[in-house]
Amino acid sequence: MKGYHVWSKSLGKGKRAFAAAAALMMLTLCFVVLSTNVSAASTGIKITENFEGNHGFAPSVTPARTWLVAANSTTQSHSPTHSEKLSFTGAPNNGTDYGTGMMSKLYTNMTSAQTVSLWMYCSAYSHDGTTYDSMASGIEIALYNAGGTNYANYTYWLACWSGSTNNKTPGTNTKVIFGKPTMSTWLNINLNPNAVWNINWDQCSKVKLELFTTCSYANGDSFRAYFDDLSFVGGGS
Repeated sequence: MKGYHVWSKSLGKGKRAFAAAAALMMLTLCFVVLSTNVSAASTGIKITENFEGNHGFAPSVTPARTWLVAANSTTQSHSPTHSEKLSFTGAPNNGTDYGTGMMSKLYTNMTSAQTVSLWMYCSAYSHDGTTYDSMASGIEIALYNAGGTNYANYTYWLACWSGSTNNKTPGTNTKVIFGKPTMSTWLNINLNPNAVWNINWDQCSKVKLELFTTCSYANGDSFRAYFDDLSFVGGGS
């Protein structure tokens, strides 16, 4: 503040008082901005889901398909007794062997998903290798602004296939973790979206997590996966 005292000597009493007040305001503003940034960078909200009881994940199958399943299950679990099941088998050979099964939940208090962790158990993975065979299963992070518009999606494929290959070329904002995952064992999957994509979190006011399986030309194909102990850390209130 030495420079301030030298400068203030050339001012009248009223102007010196104004200068002092201005200097104090600048120091206060700097402190508030710094404190806010430090607080925002050093805190986060952790959400954990074990899919027991009323867990809030809504099932959907689009279009409606009896051979495509999205449901809470007790067949496999990492802890304690329930998981989310996404599977298909027995698709007919009549042009309707496609669809998407999903278990999803909207978090209205979260404004980002900085890290995501979950467990997956894959117990069926087979396809007959026809040219147009296609499958992807995993988790999608959907971002919504204050007006309720879904302005961005970021997707991890935890299992996929295409044609006769146990892999698939990803689209925009999609990352392949596994083509064919290790079968019949619980796999711990840890994801860091910011390390993969340049995500604009600024306009995000809600985050939706979607566990999904989508397939086409699924006649002759079979897939089954269970997801459990999902957690993520992000900003929010």
